Amino acid sequence: MKDKFYLVMAALCATATMAIAAEPAEAPLEERSSTPRWRISAGARFAPGVKTTSRISSRAVTEAVGRLHGAAPQKGGSMPTGAQHETTERSATSSADEATETLSVTATSRFEFDDGFIDMADDAGIPGETANWHFDSADVFDEASGTITVSSAPSTTTSRESTTTRRKGEEAVSTSTSTSLSEQLHPDLTSSHDSDVWGGDFEVGYDFFVGDHFTLGLGLGATLYRNEDAIRAAGRCYSATAVAKRKKSSGHYEETTTVTREKTEATKETTTFADSNLAYSGALADISNDDGSIGAGTADGYTNPYGGNNPVLTLGDGSIARTTERSSSTEMTVARSGGFVKDGESTSVTRRSRTIDIAAEGDVELQEIRLALQPAWHVTDWFDLRGSFGAAATRVSVDADATIFVDGARRGVVSGDDDGWVVTGLCGLDAVLSPLDRFSIFVGADLRIGNNTFDYNAGLLRGDVGLARQTFRAGVAVRF
Repeated sequence: MKDKFYLVMAALCATATMAIAAEPAEAPLEERSSTPRWRISAGARFAPGVKTTSRISSRAVTEAVGRLHGAAPQKGGSMPTGAQHETTERSATSSADEATETLSVTATSRFEFDDGFIDMADDAGIPGETANWHFDSADVFDEASGTITVSSAPSTTTSRESTTTRRKGEEAVSTSTSTSLSEQLHPDLTSSHDSDVWGGDFEVGYDFFVGDHFTLGLGLGATLYRNEDAIRAAGRCYSATAVAKRKKSSGHYEETTTVTREKTEATKETTTFADSNLAYSGALADISNDDGSIGAGTADGYTNPYGGNNPVLTLGDGSIARTTERSSSTEMTVARSGGFVKDGESTSVTRRSRTIDIAAEGDVELQEIRLALQPAWHVTDWFDLRGSFGAAATRVSVDADATIFVDGARRGVVSGDDDGWVVTGLCGLDAVLSPLDRFSIFVGADLRIGNNTFDYNAGLLRGDVGLARQTFRAGVAVRF
């Protein structure tokens, strides 16, 4: 799109040069009073490359709906009076182990984490090097060793097994309940959408100096854009399965024993990326962005949406190590009272599950106001070149809806909106053709200078809207 902007500028300048060469030597600038000074124009404006990104926190959605809970162990029954004697024993054990593996690196390798990613595919295509990487926090980087260390949230599974026996007279019944709960909190949902938008353009101008070959004035303009379905994100936030296994045994009374065993297993993964080229003092400053993150996260190696450099990460086979830590602890409680001999047994299994999904969509509306100083050069009687130097203020309005589904059924909708202003510098050039004395046709292009990103917070969605750097317009104007 930058190439298109520069081609338009070059064509307009070439046209002006040829027209000026054909003109006779101009007279000294003198203001004319008979020429119309007011100008009203209307037309269309094209803004290419409006980029909308969004993110939904899986944890926030899950906490709002609720996690799946495991079944409680069953207990019950009573012992005959005079035949009961009780003893209770408790014990606990724990264990831990650690394993490390080396990950391979290819030209298409991509490593994703909750707070960042590394993608070995970028536009340069150099094996083992990429500029397409980014992490939200610089805390993961150690410049002394040139390493990036990322740890995942621990995954925990808790299982409980309880066995109870009870007796009625000469007969006794033993019931055993074992439960397990497996949960997974999925990564946050992210999406990015690029679109080209059209808007209606209106402008009022006044020329406070009008000469034979030069005019100087002010222009106040406005444009309204609407980008429907600019936000689209959908996916799974949470999944869990709970299993309860119940055994029922019948027999005669000898002794009642209740054994409860609770086992907790935890797994944590830590991945270390080593780049010897970044192991020097000051490397952190070289790869840091204005918002405190590191890495540009773009494939082209030139743009950085976070306000920083475009550092290259060099990784080869043997430079990535993943360490998996596993730990488990078991607590056992044994309560004895009397005795029991089993004669028969039956088993039943109950399985419950829960999934939480979300689908979000939203619209973005842009309302732009421009104020610019507009010098114009009268190349010929019917052709002018008019510049614009000023500022543009854009009000960005985001309206989003997020629908939550539990086990495939719609649970509810969370709506949100946000708006704010983005102010940028403005410079542009219009080519104006005047087939009639007070009527003209124009085409032109503008360049926006400065920060053009708006961060929004709309309900469950967070993200940003990146405005177009260049806009193109065409329309008609009436002078009076």
